[in-house]
Amino acid sequence: MTAESSDSDRAPRRNRRFLVSIWQRPQSSGDAVEGAIWEADPKLPGRIAEPAPFRKLSDLPAILQAFLADEETRR
Repeated sequence: MTAESSDSDRAPRRNRRFLVSIWQRPQSSGDAVEGAIWEADPKLPGRIAEPAPFRKLSDLPAILQAFLADEETRR
């Protein structure tokens, strides 16, 4: 392994791609929307990881933060 490749292995990932799907729930439901978020894996074109569901839009920032924290622990 060269020094150059070693540096790039430690570099943070950029251009991460997320797919967010949000749908409206019936009016009788307590929550107005729900959805799921996926992260695309650039090493596996056309494939995405298991979704992380959410029940409220206010949950979305915490889920994104968890994706980012998971990346930090993998480095």
